[in-house]
Amino acid sequence: MNKLNFTGHVVSGKQLGRTIGFPTANLVVNRTQIDTHGVFAVTVHHAGNQYAGVMNIGVRPSFEDGTHTTVEVHILDFAGDLYGDTLTVETIAFLRPEQAFENLEALVAQLKEDVRQARKLVEPNYMYARMMTPPVTLALA
Repeated sequence: MNKLNFTGHVVSGKQLGRTIGFPTANLVVNRTQIDTHGVFAVTVHHAGNQYAGVMNIGVRPSFEDGTHTTVEVHILDFAGDLYGDTLTVETIAFLRPEQAFENLEALVAQLKEDVRQARKLVEPNYMYARMMTPPVTLALA
């Protein structure tokens, strides 16, 4: 797998991920940057911060007609509104091909496993980057 590194703009989606406990940032990206489909462990850069995540690039075969490619990123341990923001995503590892699921329970079980794998693969890199980056102080309004 070639490593992907791209920037995308966060737009509103169907918000299904949020209803099953896996909210995603739906990205609009330059399609020439995307050369493969599947589920990936990723690092997400946003507003000077770095996060671990899981990304799906594909046609959402469990919920869509399979004709429109989407890029969705679930950022681990992140809470907040990203609509209208820009994210830079870097793939760390290919986790699995995209697949259709019989029901939501099967999808949620697989997503939990994807997150477990992503934590194992991405967080060591994330922790190293955090050690090498000065802390950022956020001012609350």
